[in-house]
Amino acid sequence: MDPRFSLEQGTGIYTGNELIVKGALESQVGVITGYPGSPLAELFETLENNKDLFNEHGIVAQIANNEALAAARLNGSQMEGIRALGVMKSVGLHVAADGLALGNMVGASPSGGVLIAVGDDTWSEGTQVPADSRFLSQHLYIPVLEPATFQEIKDWIGHGFELSRRSGLYLTYLVTSNQADGGGSVTVYPNRFAALNRKQRIALDTSTICSDDRVIIPPATAHKEREVVHQRYPRLWQLAREAGINQILYPPSNGPKPLGFITSGLAYSYLEHALHILGLTGHFPILKLGITYPVDPHMIARFADCVQTFCVVEEKRAFIEPQIAAELARQKELGSALWGKRFPGNTPGFPDIQGLHPSLIVQTLARLFVALDAELPIDREKLQAELNSLAPVNSTATVPPRAPSFCPGCPHRDSASVLKKAAADLAAPPDGQAPIDLVFHGDIGCYSMLKYAPFSELMHNLSGMGLGGGTGAGIDPFIDNKQLVFMGDSTFFHTGMIAISDSIKNGQDITYIILDNKTTAMTGHQPTPGVDVDVLGKPTFAQDIEKAVAGLAGDSPTFIARMDPSQRQNYDALVRKTLLRDGVKIIIADKECGITYHRRERASQSANA
Repeated sequence: MDPRFSLEQGTGIYTGNELIVKGALESQVGVITGYPGSPLAELFETLENNKDLFNEHGIVAQIANNEALAAARLNGSQMEGIRALGVMKSVGLHVAADGLALGNMVGASPSGGVLIAVGDDTWSEGTQVPADSRFLSQHLYIPVLEPATFQEIKDWIGHGFELSRRSGLYLTYLVTSNQADGGGSVTVYPNRFAALNRKQRIALDTSTICSDDRVIIPPATAHKEREVVHQRYPRLWQLAREAGINQILYPPSNGPKPLGFITSGLAYSYLEHALHILGLTGHFPILKLGITYPVDPHMIARFADCVQTFCVVEEKRAFIEPQIAAELARQKELGSALWGKRFPGNTPGFPDIQGLHPSLIVQTLARLFVALDAELPIDREKLQAELNSLAPVNSTATVPPRAPSFCPGCPHRDSASVLKKAAADLAAPPDGQAPIDLVFHGDIGCYSMLKYAPFSELMHNLSGMGLGGGTGAGIDPFIDNKQLVFMGDSTFFHTGMIAISDSIKNGQDITYIILDNKTTAMTGHQPTPGVDVDVLGKPTFAQDIEKAVAGLAGDSPTFIARMDPSQRQNYDALVRKTLLRDGVKIIIADKECGITYHRRERASQSANA
């Protein structure tokens, strides 16, 4: 166990992922669930490293098979006063959306609370689609809470639970890659543990459960919508004011200033850094929003008393800005001008793609200061000197390209090498044989690196996790090509088995290569349903992929085989023979991840030394 997670006072150094866990421990969390995905995958490693602490106090920590099942766990926890934390990446929020929408409409328990920690990859460094979970949260009627500093990342877990239980709303707890992967020093407080836990159980009295409150189907849906918008949102705003979640920083002492900024989350930290670089700290009022949806109209009116012109600083597309614009249109007496993604004279404002950083904000502020016809406390020489230091530098140095690739010893290399050679041979057979052009449907996992050389011909499309077979179903009725999908063992349990069932039902001509490496390797080697322990090291039943697919296949002619892909000659023969069969074929490539194998070997050698 890491002693930092038992600290009760003083200062500790943590990463952003670790701070979420420490904040949960300080806030009587009862359940942590979700599915690993960057940038929050290391949170599950933190749970695993502190399993003794969680087991001692009966805290439930479970990796669900997918994010939708994690959302359902959150909903179930609110049948009692349990504080529940869901953890997922932005695309995981897509998967969880249906369950979260229903759970939020039902509402958080008055003595519980629900936070959904979502990791947004603003720079698209490790996520297949641009990430901005604020918009999906808004669509689901779920408020968005955005901590800015590392202290807030920890402490606002507790604030978030309080806001959730007292407003009756789930909250999206939004952090970005730089926050999750970064870290810093924070003040810590004692851990607080829930009375209701795995060791101290109760019996539910079902006679006290009102199905009209907990089962949302029409006509209850319209009633719940009115309740959320007209009762729970205003209650949330009032609670946030009392807790100081939304703050006006550097308010003027004598009359409104010509310019003030509205911002949130890491964008706030970047803005403060940029203003510091320019010697402008404290010169402009800042409305620092903690709740970025729904924006509190009262705070907008208060800020309008402080400044004549609003400028919104936010990453990605405009999300806060349209909410401010709508409020200014409703309260016309406020009379404040609003800029953000565009500046006066229709000049470009803050970028609406990717993320921000202090240097980018300095450059953008320079355009804003020029565009505004106002007296501002700007040191023009200092500003120009900073811009000169940020100007691109011509360089003749070349950096050799380095594409992502499989780890040394990765078993996926065996399958990829065999399939690459087989595909080439089938496409250019000996004279007299018809060529076979294999179509490869992509999926999410370590094997997504098949997109890159030297295996780029083994991935022709990508629809999402567990959806390679479904992609094949869209083209299968129209082509005679043989088709193949690589699928990981974690993906199989996430959504992949549904795709296999769909393929069997619809008679696709497709081969599934299930890469059973006994771990969720892409996100840091978390356990899968196919191994016999959970994330807290507790014994669980190991589910057998071969038996599962055999059950799906039933009496159909589906071909199923299992083999170690490192037996190259035999594996090559099996693959080629299988590809030429008709219908659904399944090969389970059974070889442990090289990293987990060598970890076990080293641990065994150390124990025997």
